[in-house]
Amino acid sequence: MKLRLIITGLMLASLLTLGAQEFTQVESIAPVAAELKPRLPEWRPKIVERFADGNPAIVLFYEEADNGESNPTKRMSFHQTGRTKEETDLIVITKDDPAFKLWDSNIVPHGVSIQFDENGPIKSIRYYDKGLLHGTLGVFYSDGKPEQTCSYSQGQKHGKAYSFYEDGTKSEDATYAEGLLEGDFIRYFPNGNKCSVTQYVNDVAEGKMMEWHENGAIKSTQNYVHGKLHSDANNPACISYNDDRGIVEMRDFNQGEPTGIHITYHNNGRESYKTPYYEGKKHGKEQFFDVDGTVIGEGKYEKG
Repeated sequence: MKLRLIITGLMLASLLTLGAQEFTQVESIAPVAAELKPRLPEWRPKIVERFADGNPAIVLFYEEADNGESNPTKRMSFHQTGRTKEETDLIVITKDDPAFKLWDSNIVPHGVSIQFDENGPIKSIRYYDKGLLHGTLGVFYSDGKPEQTCSYSQGQKHGKAYSFYEDGTKSEDATYAEGLLEGDFIRYFPNGNKCSVTQYVNDVAEGKMMEWHENGAIKSTQNYVHGKLHSDANNPACISYNDDRGIVEMRDFNQGEPTGIHITYHNNGRESYKTPYYEGKKHGKEQFFDVDGTVIGEGKYEKG
């Protein structure tokens, strides 16, 4: 009972840090079981692996079924110190079940699986449905704060996924649909400012991707079409800026291939380098400039 209370408290504390709306989204997929099965005295333990000193490393617990057969119902593994390393509820499946090939076994996790570090705190909580992740996966720092949470449905990421810095500040925010990234994938700096935003459609980058410096100034913009860098009629595919918002580089692309004149700039705004591309290869005069605009080097390319 004490273990189950700890688990419940950790899950609620970690998920509530996401805020009410995000909590609802993460919890939208209900697991097949909310708690570990309590170990019953009639279960038969079997040590399947030992450490060199003879202490148990992995123990399976068997429960007698209605037909008189004994089926594994729980697996426990241990650190060499004797502390619990993992406790996972099990089920027996058939070769026709989707998880059979995944585990290469008919004995698979079903319900709750909890991993512990050597000092005792919970490292992660996973929920399974006949061997497939189903529910909210949670990974925790040693102090119990969430490191990652992700919603799964029948083995695929589905719904919200978050990552966090050790102080609890969000580091990543993503949404999945049947295993594929969908919508905005957002990264954050430790100070809470946005680091980047990339739009996805069916796991492929689409539209404008934006990056920022930690001070909030724009760092770059990139335009994607079907996952490939692509310039539009008015803007290069890639524009990069320094933290004072000055342009440092402009590059054109055509369906992922560099094209047109690529230019980089000194901090004073003068060109530092430029070279033309044709069909993905350097083609024409390449030039280097000092901060005053004087040519300090050049060469010529013929299709690369």
